[in-house]
Amino acid sequence: MDTNLTKSKLNSVAIREEVEFPVVEKMIEYLYEAKVPSDASHEEIKQLLNLANTYGINCLKFVCEDMLKS
Repeated sequence: MDTNLTKSKLNSVAIREEVEFPVVEKMIEYLYEAKVPSDASHEEIKQLLNLANTYGINCLKFVCEDMLKS
């Protein structure tokens, strides 16, 4: 078994849906700063919600749901 290949698979993440790169950046920013940028558009928030559901990021899911309600 190729140990290097196994390690690289463990350290990578595949985004399988069609998601715009700025939305992925916003998700990563949320993971570091625990906030969604105020300049996020309605469509970006919907995409963030989809990513949060896909990757089980419940706190981001709740934030996005609240933002979409207001």
